[in-house]
Amino acid sequence: MAVIDAIGWLVTVPRRCFHGRRAFLSRRNDASTPRTILVVQLDHLGDAVLSASLLVSLRNTFPGATIEVLCSPWNHEIFAMLPAVDRCHVSTKNRFGGARGMVWIGSAIGWGIWLRHRHYDLAIDVRGELPIALIMWLSGARRRVGWNCGGGSFLLTDSPAYVPDRSEADSRRALLEVLAPGEGRPLSPVPNVFDLGDTARRRVADDLARWKIGRPLLIFHLGAGTPAKRWPIEHWVELARLACDRLAAHIVLVGDRREAELATIVEAQLCQSRRVCSVVGSYGIAELAALLERANVLVGADSGPAHLAAMLGTAAVVLMSGTNRRRQWQPRGPRVRGLRQRVECAPCYSKSCPRPGHPCMQGIEPLTVFGELAALAGARPPRVAGGLKIVPKVESTARGQHDECGLKAAAGRSR
Repeated sequence: MAVIDAIGWLVTVPRRCFHGRRAFLSRRNDASTPRTILVVQLDHLGDAVLSASLLVSLRNTFPGATIEVLCSPWNHEIFAMLPAVDRCHVSTKNRFGGARGMVWIGSAIGWGIWLRHRHYDLAIDVRGELPIALIMWLSGARRRVGWNCGGGSFLLTDSPAYVPDRSEADSRRALLEVLAPGEGRPLSPVPNVFDLGDTARRRVADDLARWKIGRPLLIFHLGAGTPAKRWPIEHWVELARLACDRLAAHIVLVGDRREAELATIVEAQLCQSRRVCSVVGSYGIAELAALLERANVLVGADSGPAHLAAMLGTAAVVLMSGTNRRRQWQPRGPRVRGLRQRVECAPCYSKSCPRPGHPCMQGIEPLTVFGELAALAGARPPRVAGGLKIVPKVESTARGQHDECGLKAAAGRSR
């Protein structure tokens, strides 16, 4: 990427000098009050949830603009539920999925050319990657804003310095600050940021009534985006037993079809309990959000459901792996607790743990998780010998900041 950027700057700098800096700046200033905005978000569900705050801020900052999103099939529902978004374009083949080999390159070029007829004044890349910068450049957007960390900065008109250890929520606000100084502040509470629809809420209510699921209601997200982020299945079984025995809790297992086998194992181990049921593979994002609105606590890895719970104001215990920086990726919310096992190899950025025993996730003990869960659910934490809970090297963090879309009001209604 560095080589591509160097070549790109060598090619484009003479062109900019030929046309003159004044013409270049005037082209950018023409889009200072954009009428049409494109946000490109092709990656994971959790990243899409984080971008919801940026889209709401864009709507508040530019109320007269048309806001469109180029997204993927796996994150499309997040943007479809946002009233701040006027239109979604779904890319089924991109480098994050749906394309074999280098097919995604042709798809990126095709999308960039096709989007030219939309005549965007502003395009935003929240990730910072050459393929996305290429799409925005080919789209003909007058102003193109993105990070300078992943290549393609020579195709952008605005490229602020990326801060690696900054939270992703703050990074998105920093992009907004480039567009409208003074607007990159945390959002005030805004109820109903997501429009879930009556159908999703009614289905969840009917399902919980049919299964006789009461309170406290706990949501367990068993899977994760990569194997390196997954908590051992035997730990999930032990946590479920603790919650059923000590809290008389009702547990709903969530996840996509890939996690169906994990849910089957947990249900089989707890066959004596009728308070555990699974909706793995059967709920979409809207139903998941409606379920989280009703829940007391979610437990899961730092992935999409945890970010969604934090944004909805639902309490969450987030099991942080050593794959990335905790400060950057831990979901933020008034009732979010992050648990992490200290390991020397973190952050490793690996999809699968190369070390025997997967120490960063194996070391997060079920009793520790239960203690945080019980406190958030309003129950007493577990007692152990001597009245002390001793789990070496496990860090617990509480993020007390405002959640990114200000949905405390929604959380209050659900409780």
